[in-house]
Amino acid sequence: MAFKLLILPQRLLEPGDLVSFNGEWPVFWRNKLFRITRNLQTIRDRVVAAALVPDAEVTIDINAAGMNPEYEPWLYQVRIGLNQGPYHFYTRWPSNDFAMQLQDPNFSVNPADADLRNIGFLDVDATKIENATLESPDDALRFQFIWVKDQLPAFLVRSMASTTGPAIYQKITTRFLINICGLEEVTDAGLIQRVASGELLVEQVLHYSQIGRRAI
Repeated sequence: MAFKLLILPQRLLEPGDLVSFNGEWPVFWRNKLFRITRNLQTIRDRVVAAALVPDAEVTIDINAAGMNPEYEPWLYQVRIGLNQGPYHFYTRWPSNDFAMQLQDPNFSVNPADADLRNIGFLDVDATKIENATLESPDDALRFQFIWVKDQLPAFLVRSMASTTGPAIYQKITTRFLINICGLEEVTDAGLIQRVASGELLVEQVLHYSQIGRRAI
């Protein structure tokens, strides 16, 4: 699993692009170079009607939502956007680890805590549900994860952004733009060397475990 908040808009992977998988990916992909051979985009909305109170959470199981590839060699490049509302969004992977929390164990994410809820969160200002346009390229689906077969289960957690105020009953929508990419392994030694030397640029997908708390 790889996570990234796109500070600037970035295009989706396209046929011909090279992708390297660095770190603790499943063996099929680990530390190998692949070329995108085909791709297809689809949008999926996950909608929940719920009353959110300050200590409530709505959890989305990525596996149950069908956003993990079933076959090799495929890659899902997923962009996520949120509808307007007074709530935060967190990524939890594996099931017991908030992926974007700080390394200090005294400052782990706790959505029910007035201070700790403001660690490792994303909100609508960071990644909106609207699709990008030429006039407004930033307002779109700017949180990304890379998903391949045989990953541990991942979860998205929505909670209230404030610990004050009454419960709010509303439709909570999380939009997923899924770029389904077919891959073929690159075995040409010359091309691999050009990538290793930095002569050719590739999308380097660094596994989260190499940089998150579990990398300590």
